[in-house]
Amino acid sequence: KKIFLKYLNIEADVIALENYAEDEDYEIDGYNTVLPDGKLQPANLHEACRSLLSKNNDDLGLCVFKKVFSGKKKKGSPGFEVVAKNAKQDKLDIKEQAFLDFVDVIAIGDQP
Repeated sequence: KKIFLKYLNIEADVIALENYAEDEDYEIDGYNTVLPDGKLQPANLHEACRSLLSKNNDDLGLCVFKKVFSGKKKKGSPGFEVVAKNAKQDKLDIKEQAFLDFVDVIAIGDQP
């Protein structure tokens, strides 16, 4: 924890992971490996990431994390298309401008 704070200027928990769990004959529980301390990996890492994102009020990061690691593989809905615009050159509609404002606020770490 001290190294993260000193060199990266962030506070983050240290999470135990076993790189070669299959070589150690650890018990398997679904997608997870049961570590000697009884914790499940990678569930422990996922929970630490979700907790840190929540603690930092990073709703966008939490949404992306949950989507990426949900384990559900869904195809997008067909029939909807969004044409890309250059926000500095093109006139944005109300919803586009609201989204840009939201992303700008989130990017600098403030609350919307």
